[in-house]
Amino acid sequence: YARDHLNLDVVAMTDHAPIGAGWQECLAVNEEFYDPSRFVTIPAWESSNAYGHANLFLRTPNVDGGTWNWKPDLSPSQVTWDKDVVMVPHHPNCGQIVEYGKHREVMGQSFYWSKYHWEFPNERARLVEIVQGRGNFEADALDDYWGIRLGEQGASVQDAFAQGWRLGFVAGTDNHQGYPTHSPGAYVGMTCFRATELTREAVWQAMDERFTYATSGVPIVCDYAVNGVRSGAEGVLPAGEGVHFSAQLHGTAPIETVEIISGGQCVWQNKPNSWDVELDGVELPAPEGDSAYYYLRLRQADEHRAWLSPVWLDRK
Repeated sequence: YARDHLNLDVVAMTDHAPIGAGWQECLAVNEEFYDPSRFVTIPAWESSNAYGHANLFLRTPNVDGGTWNWKPDLSPSQVTWDKDVVMVPHHPNCGQIVEYGKHREVMGQSFYWSKYHWEFPNERARLVEIVQGRGNFEADALDDYWGIRLGEQGASVQDAFAQGWRLGFVAGTDNHQGYPTHSPGAYVGMTCFRATELTREAVWQAMDERFTYATSGVPIVCDYAVNGVRSGAEGVLPAGEGVHFSAQLHGTAPIETVEIISGGQCVWQNKPNSWDVELDGVELPAPEGDSAYYYLRLRQADEHRAWLSPVWLDRK
C-alpha cells in the first residue's frame, strides 16, 4: 500500500513493542520489501512508556535496539540506546499529566501514556515527531491556525528546545490502521529525508544528522539555511556577524504564510500567496545569549503545513 498506492519512498512500521515472535515478524516483513533505489523499509518499533512514548529506528535489523530494551516504567530517554539507534519522542505534549514516579498510582497496570518527560537527556534522541494525526506539538499553547489541538502540558517541542535539546523534525501517522500518512478523511503526516540516495543506510544517516523535515501529509519541497548552515545542523556565529537566512519553497498549493521561529517566538513573517517562494539574505535577530535556534514553518491556502528542522547558531 505504501509503495504502490501512495508512491512513498520510505516507510517504517512502528508497532507497540512487538515482543518475541512479533518482533521477528516485523523484521522479516521489512527485509521482504526492502528494495534499494526503489523502496526503503526502516526496522522500527514504538516504546510505549509511562513517561512518554518514542519510536526507535534501527540502522540495520542486527542492531541491539529491539524490543527487549522496552522499559515501560521509565522514560524512553532513560534507556541507553545503541549508537545505531535513532530515538524519536512521539506525541510529546499530550496524555495524562503524571508526576515522575507516580504512574502506578494514577494509571492502570497496562496503560502507559503521559506527556514526554524532557528532564532526561539522551544522545540518541536526534529527532522529534512534531506533527501527526493528533495535530502539531511544536508549542504549548493551542493554536488552530498552526494545527495545535492538544497541549498545555509544558512538554512541547519548544519546551524541549528551552531545556537545551537539539532535535530535527519528522512527522508521523499514528492511526493504528496501517495506512501511512492517512487518518480518516485526511492526510496527516509525511517526512522528507534529505538522503544522498534511496537506501536504508542513507535514509538512516539523514535521520542521524537531523537532515529531515516534516509536513502535514503532502510532499511540499523545501530547502532552508541560516548563515549558510543547512537545516538540522549547528553553526558558529562570530562576534559582530549578523544572522540571515535563505529558503526555496515549492508548495502543493499556494503558500499563504511563511514564518521563522526562534526562542519560541515568531521573529519574521511573510505572506507570499504563491506556489513557489525564494528568499535570500533575509535578516533575522541575532541570539541574545550564547546560542539560538531558528526554524521555518509554512502554511498553504489548503491548510497543509510544513516545519523545517532548526539551525542552531552558537556564539564563539
